[in-house]
Amino acid sequence: MINDLTAIEGDFILELHDYHVIRSQPIYAGTTFLLENIPARMHLVVATREDPALPLARFRVKGPLLEIKAEYLRFIGEEAAGVLKSLQGPELSAVYC
Repeated sequence: MINDLTAIEGDFILELHDYHVIRSQPIYAGTTFLLENIPARMHLVVATREDPALPLARFRVKGPLLEIKAEYLRFIGEEAAGVLKSLQGPELSAVYC
């Protein structure tokens, strides 16, 4: 598979959604192998609700690894109100914002 991925011309993204539902050691091992041998033009996005069963510490040191955790995706009240107002919906009172 890595040979096939290496043959792809140009940058590309492989995205794995709902990785948290995987409970298979062979898949964890395969994903780790892929990350250790990732083609130069490939970017891997792992979308999960929990830290994946991957050697993240090793990849943090080796880099590049970008982690976007839930706390960075949450809105504070003012931000949520701004988004809702930008949708040009009905006026909301502060109770809802």
